Amino acid sequence: MKKIHLMSALVLVISLLALFLPGVSRAAEGPSKAKYVMKLAAIAPEGTSWSDTAAKFKAYVEEKTQGQVKVLWYLGAVMGDEPDEIRKIKLGQLQGAGFTVTGLGLIDPAFKILEIPFLLQNNEEVDFVVNKMKPIFTRMLEAKEFFLAGFLDVGFAYIFTKEPITSLDQLSKFKMWTWAGEPVAEAFLKRIGFVNLVPTPLTETLTALQTGMVNSFFVTLYAGVALQWHTQAKYISNFKLGYSPAAILIDKKFFDSLPPDFQKIIMDAWNQYLPELIRLIRIENEKAYKSMLTRGIKVGNTPPEVLEEIQKRILPLRTELVGKYYPDYLLAGIQSALNEFRIRDKGIK
Repeated sequence: MKKIHLMSALVLVISLLALFLPGVSRAAEGPSKAKYVMKLAAIAPEGTSWSDTAAKFKAYVEEKTQGQVKVLWYLGAVMGDEPDEIRKIKLGQLQGAGFTVTGLGLIDPAFKILEIPFLLQNNEEVDFVVNKMKPIFTRMLEAKEFFLAGFLDVGFAYIFTKEPITSLDQLSKFKMWTWAGEPVAEAFLKRIGFVNLVPTPLTETLTALQTGMVNSFFVTLYAGVALQWHTQAKYISNFKLGYSPAAILIDKKFFDSLPPDFQKIIMDAWNQYLPELIRLIRIENEKAYKSMLTRGIKVGNTPPEVLEEIQKRILPLRTELVGKYYPDYLLAGIQSALNEFRIRDKGIK
């Protein structure tokens, strides 16, 4: 697939952006007129739409601030997995990062609500609900000392296996990957019937798949190809499991320390490039799906009655996790936004 490279040490679902380490070495070359250095990280690999956007953001900010803000990106999990990135932001070693739902959930567990299976079912619902809930999400992140630059997609996750899913009893035989530190994902996978879970850091997942320690996983389409996980699967589910969001977050203290005109330049850059990145990621997800089929991955034939039972098992989790990971008002707000959208657009389900 065009512009997709083997990743040097990770990354999923995904995730998002960052320029290269040569930028770090150049920062040490001679004097610089930069008054502010903005170090950003992401687990997304180079050679993707995410890294292209990172490069555009860097160029825009440095040009518009006349070099007074220098942007350094660290891609491909150079700064570690998302828990490492959060720790380094708190220590002042980074000023921000692009996070998937795993990182968002570590900052505030309430964001786990977005990955509940079968809650958001298509891009139209995602766009409407996220926009409707953005003021609340912004306040949630500010309470954790993060500034929300913007949301974007990783996409919808599918289940990948070496055997098609034709019955619920069969699920207990799979060794299912789950991202280490993802309790909500573990909860819904167990509820579905995957009892043999193997929590694994993202950076070690490809090796786990290659050695047989794991033989099934769930991931978004573009991320599955970018990470080369798809090479270890024979089947992809004929249904979407759930939505996987992402966001660009900046350390609030750092952002607040910038002059207002520099803050505006940074936000102008994100407002210009993030919508296009979302569009490109959705296109790349479609291309990734076609590429997988071309390369021999087959679409599973999960019977409708089995899928219906999976959905029935998952539905109660929405309320069972209230109070444990997210407040009831957040679930109510998302459900209200969904109802509003579905009433207005009755043709979209």
